Amino acid sequence: MRKINDEDLIKKLFYVAMEAEGMEQFTNALEKVEQEKTGY
Repeated sequence: MRKINDEDLIKKLFYVAMEAEGMEQFTNALEKVEQEKTGY
């Protein structure tokens, strides 16, 4: 399986969130990504 880099993942999350729920969902998704990166 191809490894997804962070930039691609964030772009995908951004577009999905904007289409679905708008900035609130994007912010929530971005917080989850940051939590995974830092390990919290």
